[in-house]
Formats: sequence, C-alpha cells, structure tokens
Amino acid sequence: MLLKDDICENECFGLLNSFSIFCCILSNPFFDISFIANLALREKQIQQNFRPIIAVHKWFARRPGTLFRGLLLSEFQDSPLSDAFYRSNRLSGLRIADPFMGGGTPLLEANRLGCDVMGVDINPMSYWIVKQEIEHIATLGVEFRLGSEVDAKQFKELQKSSDAIVLATGKGESGVGDWGLPMHPKGVEAQVKTYRVGDTAVFVVGSALKPSKLAIRALGQGKEAAFSVDQFLMAKVVTGEPRLFNSRFGKLDPAEYAEYLKESVEGGRLEPAMKSEGLTMEQVKEEAARCLHCDCRDLKNCKLRLYSDAYGADQKRFRSEERQLCTKQVQHKEVIYEPSKCIKCGICVRLTETYKEDFGFTFIGRGFDVVVGVPFNESTALGLKKVALEVADACPTGAISRKIESL
Repeated sequence: MLLKDDICENECFGLLNSFSIFCCILSNPFFDISFIANLALREKQIQQNFRPIIAVHKWFARRPGTLFRGLLLSEFQDSPLSDAFYRSNRLSGLRIADPFMGGGTPLLEANRLGCDVMGVDINPMSYWIVKQEIEHIATLGVEFRLGSEVDAKQFKELQKSSDAIVLATGKGESGVGDWGLPMHPKGVEAQVKTYRVGDTAVFVVGSALKPSKLAIRALGQGKEAAFSVDQFLMAKVVTGEPRLFNSRFGKLDPAEYAEYLKESVEGGRLEPAMKSEGLTMEQVKEEAARCLHCDCRDLKNCKLRLYSDAYGADQKRFRSEERQLCTKQVQHKEVIYEPSKCIKCGICVRLTETYKEDFGFTFIGRGFDVVVGVPFNESTALGLKKVALEVADACPTGAISRKIESL
C-alpha cells in the first residue's frame, strides 16, 4: 500500500532488485555488459583506497554504482550506453522506487541523474544509512532545478532573490555574456583573489571566468570562492581564502633537477590505450611514482612557516644574491633529509645523542658555514638507525621528514 499510493500516471515507476536487474540485462538492447563490467571492476578497485559516500558504512553485497547508472540510462535513453554514460543526463520527471533498498546505491545513482527516489526496507539500519547519505543535501537547503535554462531575465530575478550567486556556467554555451556582467575577451571580469564581480553579490569560477580544460581547476576555484562567499554573507571584508606565509625559491638551477629526480622513476608519462577506459590500477601506481615531491612535506605543521605568518615575515627583505641550492639525501628507507630547509635548531643532534646512535647527527663547520649532518660524510642510513621516525616527527621545518608511502 505504501508504494501504490505514490504511483502517479505521469511518473515512471521502477523496482530495482536482483531479479529486475537480471531481467533488464537480458531484455534491454542498449545495456552493454562488457562496458559496465569493466567500469564496475575499476570502481571496486578504486574503493579500496578512495571511499565514496556509499562506502562510508559497510553493507552486505553492495553493488557498484556504475551498474545502476548503466541500467537507468539504458532503460530511459535511446543511445548506446558507452555514449550516454559520459554525457550530462537529466532524467527529470521519473520516480525510481527500491522496495529493498539496502545500502541505497540505486537511489543515490538515480538521484544523481535527476530522478525522484523512494526507498523502503524492513531493516532499520538500512533506513538510517540511506537517510544519512541522501538527507544531508536537503538539510543544507540545496534546491536542484534540473533541465531549466537561465537567460538574462531569469538571472536578474535570481540576483534580486538571492543573497549571493556563484556562477560556474562555462562561457559560450550558457549565454553568460548577455547577462549584463563585465566581460573580458576570455570570460567574466572578476577579482583574482576573491572571484567576486566588482562590488556585487556575484562570484564566478570555472570556464565562465577563463576557459580551462582541467575540471580540477574549477573545483579548486569553487573551494577558494566559498571563503569569499562566506565572508560576504557574514558582512566581513571579502579577502578570499586565507593563505599562510609561503617561501618560494623560484626557478630551479640546472643542478637541482637531478636532486628532484632522485625521488622519481625513469620513463615518460603513461597514456591510456582508450580514453574511455582510462588507466589500470597498476598504471595509476606507476604514474603516481613519477611525482617529484616538489612541495613541502611539512606544509601544514612547519613551525618556521607558522611563525613567519604570525609575525608578517617578508622573504625578500634579507634576500641575498645567491640562494642555497636544494639537495636531497634519500639513502634512508624511512626518511629523507633536505639540508637547505634546516635551521640548525639542534633537535636532531640532541635526539640522536640521547638515544645513542652510532653516528647520529652533529654540527659540522663553523660560523655562518655550519651545517647539520652525519659525521665523516656518512649517509643518513648510518646516521639514523634507531630513531629516524622520531627525529622526522620532531623536526620543526620538515628538513628531515617521513617518506611518503607508495600506493
């Protein structure tokens, strides 16, 4: 009775359980078994390291989300699944019901495609899990209007009815150029640090700001713009994302390339044989191993950086004509030592002395030329046999840091 009362004549009602999945696969000419099987295998492999929202809580025999997305698209789209799967699909006006919803994967995939969803399960844990997965969007006050077009008139109405607007529309296809916003040849004119359009309540990110082929760049801009929107809504001065002090040494010296390559692997980048299939998990690991680790390993906890930010340090104030070249000592299997980051605080010297390392670390040289290293030009592998990780965790600047574990 619960399900029957929700059926309307203008809605398509689906029941997704194991039997209906089997029937859909056999009867639907658009369902590509090999295509979905490959995607489902990759999804399950990736979930071992990167957990999507559907994997936050364990559920029995949870099917891959790609399976249900494929079933829905093959049922309600009249094009090959390999084409429809990667398009922006809007199945608005459809209602999908799962009378045995379990972990809620079919409902989440249907919801992502724009369908109304309804789920039922006798297990109260199932209800709680799915409720946490889906209801959080509603509690944030998010309203989705799928398949609706915004023109200049509607944009003006949105400006009047909204406290703030974030545009992520792209440039050409959206008609944003006709919305009365200041434009430059590549997109909407906005402040570089805040993404705000002048003194208005409009913020712009993505290709509407400047064309880009990298989706991750648009995501990063959205994160940065969120700080600006929050400051604007809280009636604060809009300054954008707060940034800590950064120290950059500019262009690498030719001798430094070899130092960074010590942590990488030989060979060029890998390209997938077919873009639609992407890289295998082994290829992903090989590609990740090419990372040069040019960032700071102690980016968030470096005390020198935190104090520099607190006291308003200026990197250029005491800038010398020649900077110290970056070198890396990578002989140790657990830690890496970068002498150019060392501030000669002596913590590592005292620790290795306290724990009676055979060689340990010591001060070498005199005056301004003093350095911290292993005596007699020995390797860090000999200098740190007992307390390598303890020394790395105690180092205030990340000059001695843990090596990043491989995938």
